[in-house]
Amino acid sequence: MKKKSILLIALILIMTASMILVGCGDSKDSDSNSDNSANSDATSDEVVTIKVNNFMPQETPPAQGTQAAVDKLQEISGGKMVAEVYYNGTLLGFMDSWQGTGDGAVDVAIIGPAVTDSNTILNNIFEMPTPFLPSNAVTTTDLFNELIDTEPALNEELSKANLRWLSMMALCDSSLHMGKGDIKTIADVKGIKIEGLGAVSSKYWEALGATTVSLDPGDYFTSCKNGVVDGMYTHWPCVNDYGLNDALHSHTIFGTIDPEYPNGHGISSGAMGYIVNLDKWNSLTEEQQGWLQEAFRYGSTFTSEADIASAKSGYDKAIENGDTITVIEDADLQPWYDAAQPVIDQWIADSEKAGFADASQVQNTLVSLTEKYSK
Repeated sequence: MKKKSILLIALILIMTASMILVGCGDSKDSDSNSDNSANSDATSDEVVTIKVNNFMPQETPPAQGTQAAVDKLQEISGGKMVAEVYYNGTLLGFMDSWQGTGDGAVDVAIIGPAVTDSNTILNNIFEMPTPFLPSNAVTTTDLFNELIDTEPALNEELSKANLRWLSMMALCDSSLHMGKGDIKTIADVKGIKIEGLGAVSSKYWEALGATTVSLDPGDYFTSCKNGVVDGMYTHWPCVNDYGLNDALHSHTIFGTIDPEYPNGHGISSGAMGYIVNLDKWNSLTEEQQGWLQEAFRYGSTFTSEADIASAKSGYDKAIENGDTITVIEDADLQPWYDAAQPVIDQWIADSEKAGFADASQVQNTLVSLTEKYSK
């Protein structure tokens, strides 16, 4: 009887142990499968939302380009990446976009030349006076984006502000637009007061004897109309989009006019660009980064194409108004280019002093790319 009891107890213990082991094994497998399933579902169903800021009104070409970019992002990602867009300074204004993006208020923002110039040294290269830029803004946009891809030091500088470039976007080459007084020679520049389109081009005009200021885009028209400034160094789309044809009536164009591109090939091309918060960029997969960059480079090209049409419209309105159009070309253009060299030399010296030893190399790459894209 005693033996049977011992055997029975042993059998019960063995069966209990087996049930516990099986139960534990099932529980572990079940939890593992559940976690894998959850991760799989999160990965496949997750939609990444990108907050985007454009300080300009929605009807302007750069804002239209932003919308084209976010539409393209949703398309190429198959809906896995979407955008929440803020226009016309409703979230970040013109000068706030740099700091706000670096701080993470938004993930992506468009910035203008004055913002780039005031927050960088090496990246002032995009506003640098450069002889014989392409007349076609789309071509110059491709040129600037290749410069970013070729010279990593440009993004290294932005990384100090927790930023990187997604895309550059060339504006149509700039002209000098005045309310009164014709500018035909360098001597005519002395004493005028203009919006200078960023720090670099402002230094150029100041070296020629002008006084420059930096205006918020919302103040362009009233400042020109009321004589706060005599004029603006800017591109034809700006004249057209901000209604400046009603305030500025004397226009100096640098370089031969192509019928399709009334801006000539300019002294410089002010460049806008899309910046992205570096933390956000690093949080994305390589595939997601590719989608984001492709989309905003598409948007940049879209804007450049729209700008070309806007430039033609602004030029045509000037002709209709009977405005004075002065075209400086051929041998007459050389003194204007020669006057830029001290500005370039100073930028290289300032960049090297700030620790960017490859500033000369970046400048040489820009010149080489200009020759490549101008062919």
